[in-house]
Amino acid sequence: MDFMAAINEEGATGLSPSLAVPVPPQVVGINDSVQACRVLKQMYLPEIERMRALAIAHIVTDEASQNEAITMAGQAKKLTTAIEKKRKEVIEAPGEFVKTVNNFVKVFKDTLDEIDRKLKAGIQAHITRVQMQQREAQERARIEAAKTQRELDARAAALNAQREAEARKAVANGEPVKPIEEEVLPPIVVAPVVPVQKVFRSETGSSVHLRKDWVWDILDISLIPGKYHIIDKVAVNQAVKSGIREIPGIRIYESESAIIKA
Repeated sequence: MDFMAAINEEGATGLSPSLAVPVPPQVVGINDSVQACRVLKQMYLPEIERMRALAIAHIVTDEASQNEAITMAGQAKKLTTAIEKKRKEVIEAPGEFVKTVNNFVKVFKDTLDEIDRKLKAGIQAHITRVQMQQREAQERARIEAAKTQRELDARAAALNAQREAEARKAVANGEPVKPIEEEVLPPIVVAPVVPVQKVFRSETGSSVHLRKDWVWDILDISLIPGKYHIIDKVAVNQAVKSGIREIPGIRIYESESAIIKA
């Protein structure tokens, strides 16, 4: 059982001549990602599937079968290296192009983001002031309407009380009783509506509004439930590699794994 049909140590690609499909620069370009994937698939997938089937079927039972497994694993490692090399070749030019464009655009974007932050801060402060003034006007209108309502209620109550007193006095003096007049009811005062503006628009059609979002700040990390904690795996790995063997809440132990060198 041998993977060497897929590996050619003297070849540039690590593949047998029948599988070493050249990738001309004009075929794989910045805008040819689909074609690049198609070519790479043609180059490697059939042999990888064959290697996978052999690896799954292989069982290590003795020294001979173990040696075969080591050889097969080494050959798979070589093919992995060859594929990674080809991948880097394919994406090198597009990657540099993307990196250059991103860096170029980042200068503009950073400046525009700064402009956005500056203007938003001023706009938000102004909207907050305007809405606060409008809400204060709403409250003043409500208070004024309530005051007017109380005054009208008091006048109506006083007039009704005066009529009742005059009627009682007439009865006491033996005067003819006048027909009972209807109770005076005060008018209902409705506070004027002072709208609070929600959306602000410019003459060019741009608009802005305030949105409320739930946000948070840490007050006491010791009170935060464990499910919201995230272990810094990089820091733990560095600590273990530096020789630390005890970290509260963490078990540090040795684990063996097979390392293949092709």
